[in-house]
Amino acid sequence: MSGLPESAGMRIRLLRVCLVAGVGTGFAPSAATVAEALPPPVHLTIVSHNEEPAPGRPDYTADVNYYLANRRLVVQLAETITSRGAAYNFQSDWNYLKAVAKFDTGTVTANTNGKNLVRWMKEDLGVEVDPHAHETVYNYADVAYLIEQLGVTPSKNVGGFLYDPPDNPQGWEQHEAGIYGVIYPSYFWRADNLWGGGTYMHQGNDDMSSGMWRPKDRYNFTVDDPAKRLDVIGHGCAGLPTLVDDIQSGRASATGFYTANLMMIQDWMDSTSIVALGATIDSLAPSVASGKIVW
Repeated sequence: MSGLPESAGMRIRLLRVCLVAGVGTGFAPSAATVAEALPPPVHLTIVSHNEEPAPGRPDYTADVNYYLANRRLVVQLAETITSRGAAYNFQSDWNYLKAVAKFDTGTVTANTNGKNLVRWMKEDLGVEVDPHAHETVYNYADVAYLIEQLGVTPSKNVGGFLYDPPDNPQGWEQHEAGIYGVIYPSYFWRADNLWGGGTYMHQGNDDMSSGMWRPKDRYNFTVDDPAKRLDVIGHGCAGLPTLVDDIQSGRASATGFYTANLMMIQDWMDSTSIVALGATIDSLAPSVASGKIVW
């Protein structure tokens, strides 16, 4: 979920990374196997969010010129990431998707192979596309429906959710069975993964875990329950270099599974911040080549 404004400047947020106690691989390798095995990598993804209209947030459907200017930036962002072999998960709220449906026609699509922007990112660049919903009006199924109307099947990730306090109105446990839309009530969507556990306006104890697990219930969120279907993908809570160093030095478990992400806020990005992100990706190339990081 989006929340407090980012600071000025690059507006690229490297989320902190930490470990979740009790989350393991499900097997106990022998001491010899552990000694011979290479340390596990950090599985790193770049995620972007756009938001629904609010003070300080644009209404993409209201101004075609604003939309087109931002569209050029999204093209630059997607090409900057994918041309370097990095993994990109584009998470969109409803307003931007409606703007794509409204404005991505005719000559507008000339630089995206004649396809709307979202479809081009998915089909031509291999970008994952998922819903990101505040659920003030449109719920997650509604946003997934809007993605499908653009010709793309979402990759089954809930792109941000409230997990604390446990009895918040959003209720992530609904995704275990799947949900119907509110605006499009005949549409059913069932996610496989939860990503980006947070608190309202990011003013509380946001979850910053690294790893994957199946949360038992809303009161036991970090307890792995093999009987559950939904996974949580942790987005991290200490610096990425610190996490890599902890893994390589053995301070972190050699049998763990580690995740982290770089975040780009689409509403506020500019060409300079995108170029800076490209430089960040380039700086990680030696760690990718050595297997310390996997996109």
